[in-house]
Amino acid sequence: MPDIVIHRCKLRVVRRNGWAWGPDPQRLLQAAMTALPELIARRLAELWPDEIDCEMAAPLRVSIPVQLSELLAVSSGINDAAFDTRNPSTMDARLTQALTSTLERLNPALTSETTKEEPFSHDKAASGEDDIPSEVPQRGALLRLLLLWRAQGALESRLKSFTLSSLEVWHRNLMGARESLGFESETVLAESISPLVREIAAHFPDVSTDRAATLQRRLLVALEVIERLGVRPDDPRLQNELNQLLPVDGEVQTEAEEQSRAAADFYPQQPATRQEQSPAQRAMPASRKTEVYVASALPFLLAGPLSRLGYMQALAANFEAAGLLPQLPAFAAAFAYKVLDPPERGWRRSPATIAVSTAFAGLIEPVAEPALAELARRVPAHLSPLDAVLSGALIEGHDPNHPLLLQRADTANNNGLLIVDVEGLFPVAWATDLVGLLPVLNRCKDVVLLVPQEIAQSQLLSSLASAGFRFITDAPPTRDERWRLLRARHSDRWWTNDQTSPESKLLRAGRRLIDAAEEGLALWQSLGIERPAVTGTSNEALDCHLTLAASTALGSIAWTLWREREPTSPRLALERFRDLDARVHYSSESIRVRLPMGKRYQDLHEHGLLSDVRDVPWLYGRVLQFSGG
Repeated sequence: MPDIVIHRCKLRVVRRNGWAWGPDPQRLLQAAMTALPELIARRLAELWPDEIDCEMAAPLRVSIPVQLSELLAVSSGINDAAFDTRNPSTMDARLTQALTSTLERLNPALTSETTKEEPFSHDKAASGEDDIPSEVPQRGALLRLLLLWRAQGALESRLKSFTLSSLEVWHRNLMGARESLGFESETVLAESISPLVREIAAHFPDVSTDRAATLQRRLLVALEVIERLGVRPDDPRLQNELNQLLPVDGEVQTEAEEQSRAAADFYPQQPATRQEQSPAQRAMPASRKTEVYVASALPFLLAGPLSRLGYMQALAANFEAAGLLPQLPAFAAAFAYKVLDPPERGWRRSPATIAVSTAFAGLIEPVAEPALAELARRVPAHLSPLDAVLSGALIEGHDPNHPLLLQRADTANNNGLLIVDVEGLFPVAWATDLVGLLPVLNRCKDVVLLVPQEIAQSQLLSSLASAGFRFITDAPPTRDERWRLLRARHSDRWWTNDQTSPESKLLRAGRRLIDAAEEGLALWQSLGIERPAVTGTSNEALDCHLTLAASTALGSIAWTLWREREPTSPRLALERFRDLDARVHYSSESIRVRLPMGKRYQDLHEHGLLSDVRDVPWLYGRVLQFSGG
């Protein structure tokens, strides 16, 4: 049994609908304070796997309906039936179920051993049939992710970064979900829902004329009620209150959303068979052990950093909401191409590169380029939640004393702008113009922007100044501009609209402009231009997103390994690990990547970069593991 330390336990007993406190309220309170925390601790110790160590900084909140007689039974111990976990009507059983659900939302790894859910068909394995994952990842990822963001205090800021189309899709899917938080909605009294909805909604401004803001508000209110009362998202009482207080007329759908919603049954009722799947969907067999050689293990190494950022959970939830879960292996294959050798002539990939991409996606046969092009056509309407996870994590971890770089990042068909964190050269966000970057920039008002001369047109600088952003540029002002001159030794000069900050601080930031801009352009050329995730398509939204995701993961590895001894960038990790080969072993429980022993393996292992990854959504519940030898 693991040791669990609870630093603070807050117990709140709420009387509802005339529920009496009993003949001795003081005794009841003492019983609750004495027995319930001990019962919770005991059940946590039973549910927590012995081999998992972790710390939860966010509050772990559990709501459970109880009766007066049950509380008294907990104190006296005379009613053993109250502790019968096999009877779902008992308080102890409801508590155990609620704790299990809460632990799963906060960290799915904690319940991986206790849920006893098998992602593969073992009957087929025993019969010797060719076996593939019997179903797409389980539903419920969307609700778990939203509640996790709420617990982390990031829900409102993430939703503000969503496009209207993503808000429509997430709202529609959440409000139709039947997932429970540990007990049935029917145990919650209707009289408790209405006042709580109105109480929570009063904390948010009136947004009746803005559809996107209304959808954000509905999601925020609904999730607060779901968490506090444990009602299901599809509870008609909750939805009626939301419709009265925050009405929305119909749905606004783009063509891409309509295609996604009309996709073939993406939650199959029966296990899929080999004949029913296209080659791009056929996963590695689970019934027999398989091992393949890959010329580069780099895509596998990037799964851990992305998982720690919360990207994998968001990917599963987002594709669930969009009806794209069967496309997850294709998404993985496209991601792998971002960090593998560039294709010859811009389109012809080497057999070794295709083999690595196929292995990373957990497939038997490679995903054809037309299938990737179809994915690139369907997915752009659903990328903003994933962009929000990447940019949100980087902004939250950014030191405001260090500048951000605003640089050019053109694609083959579009002009573009890229925000880069100068510390570690992490790309934060990409858009075709400044307006598209404003949701991210507005969260960095206190940070100085470095604007290189090649993009420092008067209109751009004026727009930044008008929006309240401070910048430093090496482009001299035009006749109508009155920027502050920063002069350093060796004739180095910069200009800024910051009239109040100390000159020494601004000079330190200015000195980083040229080097950061050169490395930023080299990074975009290497990952954004030379390594297309999808060839032969003019829709570049997916490619740009995968450039950001791959760069963030690469930058995380470089920062972890080398920041104490040299300036780091994503390209550093790409250059040093792209030829690290491996043997990948597939089984029904795990995918093990066996790396050659050496200095690179030792560095990765000592810095915790070879930890198990349990939430890779296209692996159907299998754990991604690393070893040496």
